[in-house]
Amino acid sequence: MIPPMATEGQSMAHPPEQDSVQSIFSVPVPHFPQEIITEILSWLPVKSLGQLQCVCKSWFSLISSSNFIKNHQKYSSRHPKHALTKLVLQATEDNPDILSTFSLHSLLNGISSIEVVEQLVLDSTIKEDPYDIVGSCNGLVCLSSIPGVLTLWNPCTKKSRTLPYDYHEVEILYTGTNISDRVRAATDRSYCATHAFGYDDSNNDYKVVKLYSTLTYSFPKVEEQYVYALGVYSWKSDSWKLIDDIPDGFSSWDSYALVNGALHWRSYEDGSRSTPVIMSLNLEAEKYGKIAVPDNLRGKFDWKLRVVDGYLCIVCTFDDGTMEIWIMKEYSVLESWTKVASIPNSAILNNCASPLFVSAEGKILLRILSQDLTLLDTRNKKGVVYYSETIHCAFLFTESLVSV
Repeated sequence: MIPPMATEGQSMAHPPEQDSVQSIFSVPVPHFPQEIITEILSWLPVKSLGQLQCVCKSWFSLISSSNFIKNHQKYSSRHPKHALTKLVLQATEDNPDILSTFSLHSLLNGISSIEVVEQLVLDSTIKEDPYDIVGSCNGLVCLSSIPGVLTLWNPCTKKSRTLPYDYHEVEILYTGTNISDRVRAATDRSYCATHAFGYDDSNNDYKVVKLYSTLTYSFPKVEEQYVYALGVYSWKSDSWKLIDDIPDGFSSWDSYALVNGALHWRSYEDGSRSTPVIMSLNLEAEKYGKIAVPDNLRGKFDWKLRVVDGYLCIVCTFDDGTMEIWIMKEYSVLESWTKVASIPNSAILNNCASPLFVSAEGKILLRILSQDLTLLDTRNKKGVVYYSETIHCAFLFTESLVSV
């Protein structure tokens, strides 16, 4: 078909079709206030934000700013549907460097068929074999490797930082907890260190806390005893300090929770299971505290500490297999402990359940016998088994842009 000739007043260089295209793009783009743009971007996942940084210089500067990163982290952690929180499992014996992530939102909403969201690969620059997961906080994951290598890692940005060696470890091994008293270490001494990871909001500082224990003799009297000390690493100063003023009744943590700017872990006042107590370490002041457990939690039971909507939570399993969940509604107030659920023994619990997450709606994500991953609804006492393979480690982390 022969195109029509240009009429008078029309130029062949600008055909009608091109004029219409130009008119479309000449429509002014609506202007959104900066605070609205920031609000919208603050709810997006990290992967999307990484792509949007390429849109323009102003968005790159905004998303890279420290204020935006901090606000995005706060939005992510309090997302009503846990959309940016992932469950991470290390379940591959043949390749332990591969971690599989799952959507916590999908798990809590009873989606029968869950899929791996992403596979995270740990390379040799991040950790050494074997390794343990100390914990996660604000999107950062703390890894512990042998011998004594600690690493902070952001799975979303793929950035990591290896912590400097803690030279106080040598002092403790050879001089004891109280450096000035020069306690002579045992020839056949045993040594172990356990860790916790948290955030000091007042100083915008991430801290790794290390509990040292050694088997020593008190000179000149030969007497076996465990001596404890604490090492505290500051992300801001990139250095360690030693706290050797340890309160009585201090015991190792295998379950800890970060609430109200303090790390909390389970302990016993006289070494007996009949006198449980919650020890705390305020990360700003680096001072100790104690929180009493509910009066009727006495006797033989196993318990873990968790966090529910910012509240300190106890999940305890009694010897008869019954599970109870208690929440402290007002921090450090004994009378505010409230029992929110009680689940009788069943094939689901099997007396060997370890809680990974407790939701405000009463749903508990459980790891049972290091194998089954089960969601238990405390309201109807029903459970759904999601995963039935060996789980070597499991933890939760919330997406963030926090830099290491």
